[in-house]
Amino acid sequence: MERSGEFPRRVIVRTTVTSLLIVMLVVAACGTGSPRGADGATGTLVIRPVYEPPPPDEPISFGGYGFYATVGEVSDQEIPFDGTLRVELPAGPNRLTIVTRALSDVLGPGQDEPEALEVTAECEAEVEVPADDTVEVVYRAVGGATCEIVSPRG
Repeated sequence: MERSGEFPRRVIVRTTVTSLLIVMLVVAACGTGSPRGADGATGTLVIRPVYEPPPPDEPISFGGYGFYATVGEVSDQEIPFDGTLRVELPAGPNRLTIVTRALSDVLGPGQDEPEALEVTAECEAEVEVPADDTVEVVYRAVGGATCEIVSPRG
């Protein structure tokens, strides 16, 4: 027999189980913080730069050029000149912006890398990132003034 003022054990167990289920649903809905598409799927975007010398009548930067990508939660991330940049993104369409910046030809005290100067070219594209797969794009820069984002698959 239960004493007055005490909850039956069955009510306490049901309340505890219900509370735990609610907490689990909230945690699952919040995710881990990684970017996810509408159905939770992600994919990988690989950006590969290709540089071509400018036409003879176009000015050049003595310090060279740097390439910087903005897509998803990544903002102004440098793309290695002789490599690739890999970014995990929500599956589906993603807006990609890549800029070319002239680089300083002088290293100041304590500088290991040249300073990125003004934007000299900018290209944008909508990139379809497949779920659980990888898509590659090529950033084709001609000198510092012309660029395009192309898919190697066509």
